[in-house]
Amino acid sequence: MHEDSDLSGGFRLGPWIILPQNGEVTNGAETYRLEPKVMDVLTTLARHEGTLVSKQQIVDEVWAGRPVTDEVIARCISALRAHLGDDHKSPRFIETLPKRGYRLITPVLPVSPVSEESEVQAPRGRRPLALVLSAAALVLAAVAVFFVLRPPSPVAPPEDFRSVAVLPFTNLSAAPDQYLADGVTEELTYALTQLPNLKVAARTSAFQFRDTSLDVREIGRRIEVDGIIEGSVRREDNLLRVTAQLVDTRSGYQLWAVTFDGSVEDVFRLQRQVAERVRDSIERGERRSNVPAVTEPASFAAYDLYLRGRYALNRRGVDSLRRAIDLFQQAIARDPGYGPAYLELANAQLLLPSYSGENSAPMYEAAVRTVTRGVQADPSIAMAAAAVHGYIHNKRGEWLEADRAYQSALEARQVESTTHQWYSNMLASVGRLDAALQQAERARRLDPLSPVVMSRLAMTSLWANDNEAAAAQFEVANELGIESRLHVATQLLLMIRQGRLEEARRLSAGAAGAAMPAWFGRLLDCLGDGENCDAIAGELGADTAASPRVRLIAWALLGDFDRVAQVAELLETDIGAFETELLFIAELEPYRRRPEFRRLIDSIGIGTYWAQTGCRWSEAGVSCGS
Repeated sequence: MHEDSDLSGGFRLGPWIILPQNGEVTNGAETYRLEPKVMDVLTTLARHEGTLVSKQQIVDEVWAGRPVTDEVIARCISALRAHLGDDHKSPRFIETLPKRGYRLITPVLPVSPVSEESEVQAPRGRRPLALVLSAAALVLAAVAVFFVLRPPSPVAPPEDFRSVAVLPFTNLSAAPDQYLADGVTEELTYALTQLPNLKVAARTSAFQFRDTSLDVREIGRRIEVDGIIEGSVRREDNLLRVTAQLVDTRSGYQLWAVTFDGSVEDVFRLQRQVAERVRDSIERGERRSNVPAVTEPASFAAYDLYLRGRYALNRRGVDSLRRAIDLFQQAIARDPGYGPAYLELANAQLLLPSYSGENSAPMYEAAVRTVTRGVQADPSIAMAAAAVHGYIHNKRGEWLEADRAYQSALEARQVESTTHQWYSNMLASVGRLDAALQQAERARRLDPLSPVVMSRLAMTSLWANDNEAAAAQFEVANELGIESRLHVATQLLLMIRQGRLEEARRLSAGAAGAAMPAWFGRLLDCLGDGENCDAIAGELGADTAASPRVRLIAWALLGDFDRVAQVAELLETDIGAFETELLFIAELEPYRRRPEFRRLIDSIGIGTYWAQTGCRWSEAGVSCGS
């Protein structure tokens, strides 16, 4: 076991030299500054080199026994691995012993100066050879320390450096403040999107890489960015420290690292300073873009409630969404003029019915009231709020109003991928399939690793009859973790189109296809060998529990378009009976040649929308413009 005195002056760990007093680790080419608690964890492991250090030992030695969650310790270990280039699966430095603790498996070699007492004494007037050699060694050591241990100057990114992703910042606070670290990450992402010469990966894509062990070059390849910004947030009482570093994803080299200290009330200033540092890295002339000021709440207490609400909102689920609504309402009560809180409250209100199964109409009304109040309190959110209006108008079948609202939302200073995704859905709902595909593709470019966006793109590719592209996009959405009944139903339709009936059978029989009716497997038998189709038609006709969406598609696959027309007529009394975009899929082409189709289109207002927007219907589909 090493003593503190052995390590305080520095120690070597493989190719790295650790300088606890400076808070630095360096290998000559790269130098990183570690958060104090992260350095303390490393020093604790070094003191117990080669032996198990339990989590409780770490708490006792680093936090003096104060209660600390396992997540905080894990994030310190994750930060150390990131800086040392370690891999938790094949560790070279820090080994995890599940449910027990950690062990430093690399030899620790203290770096100590030559002691005067160890020098050989010699008669006066003579300089002993040992002393001369010791002096020379000290000079060489000093030169080595100067060149090897001094922090390198920031490196300018390449001239074509034009895109970044902000990975989730690590929470290093003793308290479970991950919501604060996520908030800093999201606000920094927003600030960077305001720079005209920089493309910024969307939150959903960047947050896919929380706690990842992937090399930054692989991350850059997956989300198509030139650089990665990563960092940490630590709060102690009223003090806040934010660290950040910019890494070139093509070379894997760190370009710069910075640390900003302030009070919690300075959080916006700290975020702005990081954004300006990124701007200065990519804009080299005297004229540089201004980082626009963001709306700031009246107090950190209001902002803290807002961040907690957004953290709950991003977790989804009924309980989390209800918690988010409560927190946003508390934030608004603290600061009635803080516009972003109204926007996020409205988003939570829109999403809740999809998870709870409750009647959506009251929540939609509540969302409208929320954004109306929000725009009155903070007019700067007006364009962003238009997306909420567009979503609700679309759900109500108010097509022209929805289109106009989305057009306004696209004029906002920052357009989220969600806006393009929602607009794609609205355009497909009125048969404008080419335009819907364009909006889905724009959403994908902004957020390539969003499962919801990728699912939307797969569906619009399917509507456009690009089955090969749709198949690849469905698989990507599945890998990203999409959970949606519409996604499953449309992927099953694609498999049937492509004759992949056994794959469709496995999908419908698995957990993802739990909502499919019991007769669906027998429908696949009918489509495969043509036998027992009359029997399955009888089962389908008697099943009133199956969703209108499933019944519409099933009758179309069986070729019974009288029954298709009966299901389609449900839209006249309930515009939400099923997605109106299904009226325009290839399988319903015979139905669209029937007079019932045109009567239905006029009845639910799509015909009026076409007339007012310069669109025309023909057997080839909807065409708009001259």
